[in-house]
Amino acid sequence: MEGVECPDALREALVGLLLLVEAERAWDMRAAGVDAAVVLGAAGAGGLAADALDAAEASGLLRLTGGRVRVVDPGPARTVYATVPPARRRAAHRLLAAAHTGGPQALPVLFHRASAATAPAPRLGDALAAAAALPGGGPTHAERSAAWARSAELAVDEGLRASA
Repeated sequence: MEGVECPDALREALVGLLLLVEAERAWDMRAAGVDAAVVLGAAGAGGLAADALDAAEASGLLRLTGGRVRVVDPGPARTVYATVPPARRRAAHRLLAAAHTGGPQALPVLFHRASAATAPAPRLGDALAAAAALPGGGPTHAERSAAWARSAELAVDEGLRASA
């Protein structure tokens, strides 16, 4: 996070918060940002400093409006997500899966569980694809598409994975 001056502990909390926000953006692609309750619940469960969101807002990285956290400039969040170790990304997705409500078969929960998977997981992929296919006005087309793509990545069959 170039150009952001802060103590190491706060800097690490900002990295953790940006990682969670960007991991949630992989699922929730609305322009108005991601659900603040989900991100803050995951942040708390992950032991992040309670003042991380205030610091992120003060630094101009994030903006909290109407219960949604929006990335002001996507560059730093994308950089954090791309450069942290894969195990840390998977941990962020596990925290987000636990922070979502709606039960273990809810589409966002399945999406984050699938994003935390390390190997082909066809049953999880099938459950994710089935949840994405359910009728209803909840998920957007982009969210369903992201779920189907992740589902294909979890397939054992190489042809299905290649279609992702």
